[in-house]
Amino acid sequence: MSQVTVRPMAASQLEQWRAARASAGTPLPDAGAEREAVTVTVDGVEVGGAVLAYSAEPSGRRCAVLLLQTTVPYDAVDRWTAIARGLEDYARRRAATEITTAVAPALAAAFGHAGFLATMLGAERPFGPNGWAELHDDGRVTVRPMDLAERQRFVGELRELMLSGMTRAGVVEPGSPSLEELKTRLVPLLEDPLPADQLVLTALIDGAPGGGLWATLAPVDGGREIHAHALQIDAEHRGRGLGRSFLSALNTYVAPLGARGVRLRVYGFDRRAQQLFGVTQDTVEEIHLRKDIAAEDAALR
Repeated sequence: MSQVTVRPMAASQLEQWRAARASAGTPLPDAGAEREAVTVTVDGVEVGGAVLAYSAEPSGRRCAVLLLQTTVPYDAVDRWTAIARGLEDYARRRAATEITTAVAPALAAAFGHAGFLATMLGAERPFGPNGWAELHDDGRVTVRPMDLAERQRFVGELRELMLSGMTRAGVVEPGSPSLEELKTRLVPLLEDPLPADQLVLTALIDGAPGGGLWATLAPVDGGREIHAHALQIDAEHRGRGLGRSFLSALNTYVAPLGARGVRLRVYGFDRRAQQLFGVTQDTVEEIHLRKDIAAEDAALR
């Protein structure tokens, strides 16, 4: 197994890295009191760097790898596994009890060998006739914008739904300060009129409200794409195979908006959602990972 060393990056090296990333149009994450840049060395050769962020969680301290840039090829699985373990060891020395990151699908196996587990999968699907070929408009579901009263009810349900899913996936803990960010993101959904970049739709099933969707319209390359945050079918309608009918209705609705496709995240444990949205090796763009350092250390005692 390769030997990996992770150490704080010198200020001069950090400035050079920052300038190079800015010149390439991919700036480093903003600096902060709880962030640091580190170098990564494999078998005595410096191969890149990372930006780490620390935060307090109810059960301990989280280290999030915000950016990891190296010259190591993706197919060098053993070296990537060693890098994952090296970052974990460094986080442990910084008193972190867990470590999180997001990697390309090609690196998932290497990080898995180091004990990281998938919390969420990020995917992109194009709209239009060449996008979701498995969709067909059977007319069972149509969509329309939610009115304010519907949004007020939906936001309450959405908060509980997302909290439950994120907690089960290991994305957040109950009582985590990061949950305030979720509450802040939901506030615009209660504005009247709804901000132009927010998309909140009611699903009409057999003509009656039976679900909802929350998404954001984001500009991209002269067009727009949908960032889907939540899609919900009410309990009494589940198990009827309406998921793809809902997506087909959404596809029809957004066509006049010029939306080219949808970006979405599904929980690592949610196989049904992965199947519904067609989240496969071909569509996944990034995999969010987490390792419980404290639990591993306790098991080794």
